[in-house]
Amino acid sequence: MISGAIGFSLFILEEASQIATFSTFMSKTNQDYELVLKAADIMEKNNNLIKAINKYIGWINPFGYISYNQYAEAQKIYSDECIMFVLRNQPELLENRIIEIAFTPKEIINEQNGYLHRNGKIQVTGYSNNELKTINMKGRVEHGKIRYIEKTLQ
Repeated sequence: MISGAIGFSLFILEEASQIATFSTFMSKTNQDYELVLKAADIMEKNNNLIKAINKYIGWINPFGYISYNQYAEAQKIYSDECIMFVLRNQPELLENRIIEIAFTPKEIINEQNGYLHRNGKIQVTGYSNNELKTINMKGRVEHGKIRYIEKTLQ
């Protein structure tokens, strides 16, 4: 009985995330970046709940535990992609949000107050390295650019 209640709760959270995922397909096509971001936030919130429930009591159902861990990993990839989609197209919607990305600059410009790393529409400021290599980082979106905070282990 307890196993079923836990499994059903995880299932409903998964279904809610899938509905949010499906909504992004038309939202991306219609360039409705606010709705893509709203769906990404819902997916992230549900994913955090799935991970927490699974971590603390999901082991009651070992097969479900494995499945929902894998689902959470896959869902995280898609919600991160939605955030990047918004960042590439309407970064002001992410103002003051802290994000984690793997960023590879195609161009580095030496500015008065440091380096500006650019890759198309995505720009990173505050990172002191001047090499064209991937940066796994956490940063805050400010005025359409990402201000580097720290390296991460992605």
